[in-house]
Amino acid sequence: METKKFITPSPRILKAIIHNPLKPIDALCELIDNSIDGFRHAKKSGLDIIDPTIRISIPNKNEIDKGIGVISVEDNGPGLTMEQSLKAVTAGYSGNPNPLDNLGLFGMGFNIATGKIGQRTVMTTCRKGDNESTSITIDLPKMIENESFEVPVSTIPKDDVNKSGTIVTIDQWYPREDALTYGFVQKLVGMSKADIRDRLGRIYSTLLGNDLKILVNNEECEKFHHCVWPAIRSVHHHEFGEIPAQYEINEVVGTEIRCNNCWHLIENGEKICSSCGEKDTFRTIEKKVYGWVGIQRFDNKDNFGIDLIRNGRVIRMWEKDAFFTYEDEDGNRIKEYPVDSIYGRIIGEIHIDFVPVDYLKSDFQRTSQEWDLALKCIRGEGSLLPRTRTAKDEGINNSPIYKLVQGYRKVRDFGTKELYMGKWDPTSGRAIRIDRKTEEEYYQKFRKGENGFGIADDSQWWKLVEEADPQSATTSKECPKCLCQNALTAETCFNCSHIFIGKKCINPECGNEIPKSAVNCEKCGSEQVTEKNEWKCPKCSSVNSPERTECLKCKQDKNSPNPNDTEYLLENSVPMDNLSVENFSIPLPGSEQMSSIKLSVYKINEDANVLSELPLIVDLSSSSEIKIFLNTTHPAINSYQDRPEDYIALEMARWIQDSNASKINPQNRHFWSLSNIYFLIHTHIWKSHIILDSQETKRDIDTFFSSVMEALPRILTDESEEIFNEFDDRDKALVIQELIRNGVQTSLIDEFKKTGKYFAFLPSKFIPKIIEKYPENFFDGGFWNVPFSTIALPDETIQKEVKEEILQKYLSCINDLISFRNYRTPDTLYTQKINQTLHIMNEDLINA
Repeated sequence: METKKFITPSPRILKAIIHNPLKPIDALCELIDNSIDGFRHAKKSGLDIIDPTIRISIPNKNEIDKGIGVISVEDNGPGLTMEQSLKAVTAGYSGNPNPLDNLGLFGMGFNIATGKIGQRTVMTTCRKGDNESTSITIDLPKMIENESFEVPVSTIPKDDVNKSGTIVTIDQWYPREDALTYGFVQKLVGMSKADIRDRLGRIYSTLLGNDLKILVNNEECEKFHHCVWPAIRSVHHHEFGEIPAQYEINEVVGTEIRCNNCWHLIENGEKICSSCGEKDTFRTIEKKVYGWVGIQRFDNKDNFGIDLIRNGRVIRMWEKDAFFTYEDEDGNRIKEYPVDSIYGRIIGEIHIDFVPVDYLKSDFQRTSQEWDLALKCIRGEGSLLPRTRTAKDEGINNSPIYKLVQGYRKVRDFGTKELYMGKWDPTSGRAIRIDRKTEEEYYQKFRKGENGFGIADDSQWWKLVEEADPQSATTSKECPKCLCQNALTAETCFNCSHIFIGKKCINPECGNEIPKSAVNCEKCGSEQVTEKNEWKCPKCSSVNSPERTECLKCKQDKNSPNPNDTEYLLENSVPMDNLSVENFSIPLPGSEQMSSIKLSVYKINEDANVLSELPLIVDLSSSSEIKIFLNTTHPAINSYQDRPEDYIALEMARWIQDSNASKINPQNRHFWSLSNIYFLIHTHIWKSHIILDSQETKRDIDTFFSSVMEALPRILTDESEEIFNEFDDRDKALVIQELIRNGVQTSLIDEFKKTGKYFAFLPSKFIPKIIEKYPENFFDGGFWNVPFSTIALPDETIQKEVKEEILQKYLSCINDLISFRNYRTPDTLYTQKINQTLHIMNEDLINA
């Protein structure tokens, strides 16, 4: 049976309203929202919907190009009556005046979404217990042609009286002549079905699971999970103590009373709604902010920020601007996180159901009072940076976002100190960042829920955090003569030849002290082995007397196998993933490309019985893999400025040269020099490891001084006014000018002097003078975890000298950092030196 029913507004207006910037995936979401609202209302009404499911069918691009195929969104929800159906497809209608509990509610959003996809929409719906389904067809071209408000409404007998639900089908795609609308559906079907499922799994992540299933072409959308550290992980902060990696939020920020019939705001104890006249239909609304914010297990240039959710749908994904941008009195917007790099790791899921959204549901209404209440709850008021808060006298901020920014803003020290994965590098004596490839592998394991990588178990991620913590320094000994570090097994100092392990020359007239394994005395020339039939050590090749059962030089057993053999080395070393290269290949001279080979680098265990004089051992026995074993206790690696990459590149350059000997001739020999190949290896293999960027170094220096400035008010509170008064008039004026330039009111300057707030605005040139006068405040855990006042030596003169030496070392380093900032284009050697200086300054910092 078919009848005609009127809908409003005019079909020409319906055609006009679909010319808006709605995105294809959001049009699909608009229809999904209506189904979700149906499930939600059924639950509130006590209706039991078994296995709530939304099934989406999307044709392929070929079908769309041929003008065939249908897009459909079907649910098994409670369905609608005929009257409800007509209202649902009427533009401007809202099925419930309450905007808080619903996502879609048909009306304008329904017309916009369906009208943008195709020219004809059919909605068929039925309720449990009804004998018929209601079907409404909106055919825009026909309505415009007939200039009619009427749409055909038909009833269709049901096969199953217990069936309920709604299906919306869309077809008749727009022709090319309709320039404003053509191409919309093509963009939707042009997305892969897997991509659509991922997007929907992301948008409805908080609803998917036991309460809801969404299927696209019969394949289920997987629930998206944020890769966040659990709350049991934390870092220590000098002001807030332990800052957990995740904060739960559940706070009511306001209440109001509204009429449940027309949603009018009830004020001043009204008993009757002044809008609709109803009474006893009032409802108290709690404006609740709930969810969580935390720290992602890795940082990312784009994928960080807070998901803002309304009734289960993500409205704003990775929202950054609202939380990490500060607006000053002049309306200038300043990004405050991340400021130390381009990567961020603060994430979250925050539900703000009470905050209204725009008609496209692409954003919240940011001028509303509700938006301000939600924002204040999550990130507090004012700046996220202590220096700016001090200048503006903004007081205390205990919001979750503020604390996370303070505790996790910088990723400078990999390990538990700043909760970031890395590996301890014994060659440089510091932690190095885990590579992005490993991070991606871990993230994929997280998504699969593998043991130790997933949501509930982060043990494998945590293991890499712990591995980046400083290791105990037991791999070297210090020369008492020149203070250089040497291998524990060294007989002599590599720098000054001081003898650690020695013996007397066998010539009684000489008596000179020589290294224990020396074969000849360097003073008298006497041979130290008197017997013949000597044997050569399998380890170090030293010649030993026949009666010895172990090598005089290296203590190797006479009959033992060679410990430098590959089999022994593999058993007594660990892989160095950061230096290994799966497919080692570089462009060869003459534009030839070498065949790739696997480069496997290993760190020899410190207790392995290998020759201490060798910085590395190379195994070239395989045609498909080169193995290099690094002796990280060797001075070349742990004392000189050379890097492991340099030694590896040198060995690889020689191998490449030897492997391509047939290609080398007198005309091209200079291109095949070791130095040229060595450079090509550094350029194509190690560049990211070793390149020096002076601008990056300057940014790191700025970060360091920012840490100093933030710490000064804490460690010099009692001395703040005294320090200011000791400045000469010119310096006082300079500080005051800096305070005023940063917006500090002149009436607050005296308070800033007393409380030490002015420290945050001191030029860096002031820092060395302050440290020199108050060293006790900076060492012993004040700013650096370096003993100073706690040093106790029996001789007061020596104790004073030791303290002075420590102080001068740090003052010299800081002055070097200040000087470097003034160089416009510092050379590479200077930049390298300053990087080492910066490492010294940051090595023993407390968590600032």
